[in-house]
Amino acid sequence: MRGRSPATVLRVAPHRRRRSARRDRPDHRRDEHDGPPPGRDRRPRRERSRRPHHPRDAHGADVRALDRRDRARQVPHAVRDGAQRLVRPRKGFPGRGHAGSQHVPGRPLGRRPADGDRTRRERLALTRAAVARRQARARSRARLCARPVGATATVSCAHLVAIEAGCETAFTVDASRVTFGAGCLAEIGARARAAGITRAALVTDARLRTLPWFDEVASSLRAAGVDAVIFDEVAIEPTDASFEAAARFAFEARVDGYVSLGGGSVIDTAKAANLYATYPAPLRVYVNAPVGDACAIPGPLAPHIACPTTSGTGSEVTGIAIFDWLVLEAKTGIASPRLRPTEALVDPRVTQTLPAQVVAASGMDVLSHALESFTARAFTSRQAGARPMSQGSNPWSDIGCREALRILGTHLVAAVQGDDHARAQVMWAATLAGIAFGNSGVHVPHAMAYAVAGRVRDYRPAGYPDAVLVPHGVAVAVNTPAVMRQLAHARNAEAAQLLGGEDLATRVVELMRAIEIPNGIAGVGYTATDIPALVAGTLPQQRLLANAPCAIDEAVLHELFERALCYW
Repeated sequence: MRGRSPATVLRVAPHRRRRSARRDRPDHRRDEHDGPPPGRDRRPRRERSRRPHHPRDAHGADVRALDRRDRARQVPHAVRDGAQRLVRPRKGFPGRGHAGSQHVPGRPLGRRPADGDRTRRERLALTRAAVARRQARARSRARLCARPVGATATVSCAHLVAIEAGCETAFTVDASRVTFGAGCLAEIGARARAAGITRAALVTDARLRTLPWFDEVASSLRAAGVDAVIFDEVAIEPTDASFEAAARFAFEARVDGYVSLGGGSVIDTAKAANLYATYPAPLRVYVNAPVGDACAIPGPLAPHIACPTTSGTGSEVTGIAIFDWLVLEAKTGIASPRLRPTEALVDPRVTQTLPAQVVAASGMDVLSHALESFTARAFTSRQAGARPMSQGSNPWSDIGCREALRILGTHLVAAVQGDDHARAQVMWAATLAGIAFGNSGVHVPHAMAYAVAGRVRDYRPAGYPDAVLVPHGVAVAVNTPAVMRQLAHARNAEAAQLLGGEDLATRVVELMRAIEIPNGIAGVGYTATDIPALVAGTLPQQRLLANAPCAIDEAVLHELFERALCYW
């Protein structure tokens, strides 16, 4: 203090105290997460850096920035900034400088650099990464297409690509209300009452009347206050006579609704009874051309609740009724959206009492429904505005076809062997395939099957009543491998993969042999000398042949029947 006056001391000391106070007071721009305030930089101003020094690695990258990026990776959906606020990263793309993008080593995080600022090595790295991502997405799409999981298979509107002028650009989705699951059969009484039915025609067959499922349905209807009159004179394969008998019964009983309990024959008979009792007319009036007049159904029909007991026909969700016209020796049918049942109760428990041969035949019918619907002509190939009920393959029907094929490839053999879980799966596949072909239609194998079943002579199948007949599923199955191999549709490879094979026709033959389906049309009693008659019986099925992916004439049918004589 020597040499200084007291006044000088008084002037300097407050200044020093104020400087120390400022140094102790925290900077308002900093918080506790930034660490202690830095000491005073005593270097000359010209040597001081205008920007704070950030440590960098060997590549020149900001180490602190890399640390922040590593911490952000530990919390994939959010990061925290310096103020401990939850910050959601912006959606971005690799190489675009957005949050979540790939970081190029040697370049600090920040704005997207211009292409000219990147080195050649950086540009190559980004290009290779983009190519790898595209290839991974393509592989993922291919796996989904080849092996869809569940009912959420890949949906594609590939049909809508390159549509020619004047062709169809829209498709229609129609389906009955479906309740699927064990025990749903007990709901029939409440469903019938809700549909406004007070007096129902309960259509079934003589065999089913002895099974517990019939008593369950009858009791449920009775408990709901629905009067049920029973018709059980359904033929194993419906005929013109059985259709007319059922219609006459329903008309005289004055019913206001229908409940069908049985396989496709029972459900189709209930459809015909509903039609002809509501709008009486000669049988040929509503039958498909050229066998019948193909007149349109004038109006709505009475409520019809279908309860299928076989896992095959899909009749519970379609507007088609098939029968044998005995006098004409032809198999034909009636097709109209109005024939579709109001709703369906699909209870897989009913398949537990089915004979193995019935499960095999009906399972092959499901397989044919799915394959034919999947390979039918595209709906976009039809003239705009036509929109028939069998409109061709479309994105909606493809969903059911793919899942049905996957299920059958996995569970069909086990279902025939008596596995209850597998039988329930096949019944679900039958419903899916029924909804599919109810919108897209079937084609050549079913057209050929009508001739095979309609001209049978002496074939008596095991597991069925002692009668001369070819079950519908068998009649279709013996033609399917020949058609699929001959037409060689572009979708055959995908269908084969869904079934668990490589070649479609070969895989279908493997399944036929595994479940003891007859070996071609020769296995049900036909020879080469019968082929001209079979061709003549197939040609009238123009509604089905027109849905084929290519033109079908007499020569093509002759070759198909020759190929279908035997397979092994």
